[in-house]
Amino acid sequence: MTTTGKTVLYASATALALILAGCSSGGEPPTGNPNSDLPTVEAPSTGCDAMNSVLEKEFRTSASGQEFIEAQASEDAGDDLAKSEERSKRVETAWIAFLEDLEQEGRKQEFEKAAGDDSRAREALTALATYTEVSKTLSSGEVAQFDDPEAAELAVKEGRDPEENPEFVELTTKLMESHRVLSECMPNWPVTF
Repeated sequence: MTTTGKTVLYASATALALILAGCSSGGEPPTGNPNSDLPTVEAPSTGCDAMNSVLEKEFRTSASGQEFIEAQASEDAGDDLAKSEERSKRVETAWIAFLEDLEQEGRKQEFEKAAGDDSRAREALTALATYTEVSKTLSSGEVAQFDDPEAAELAVKEGRDPEENPEFVELTTKLMESHRVLSECMPNWPVTF
């Protein structure tokens, strides 16, 4: 594969890592809130507030939550492509591990109990299941962004936008919609930049 092809694939992987994990440049010690450097936002309902408390507790007390917060807070290497890629991979790996931990039966039940009958929180529960499933699929590389990497590389060289795999587009759309629902319900859900 040519250097341009590697750059296109790296850019795609970096974009996915940002979608999956958010981005922070803080370097602060881990807290229960990956958005601690942003203005405080209130949850829109009692169920969402209760779910946000469960999420915050998981960030603070679980090994995977602490690893994600630490990885996200680590300084970005700026122009050092290799170090930026390493940081992105660390954030993505930690995020996927955290999502997998949230799927554990006891933790799922905590979120369900917190949501109660609150319709907004119930919507977030559904979004959490979708987000987790799609995140794991995309991060595994199971669905390629481009059906034809060579044609994508050629399009970039010619200054055109490469044609994306429709399945990849559908999955990223689901991921972004789930992310929107989750971040609106739970203020501590990591935001992306």
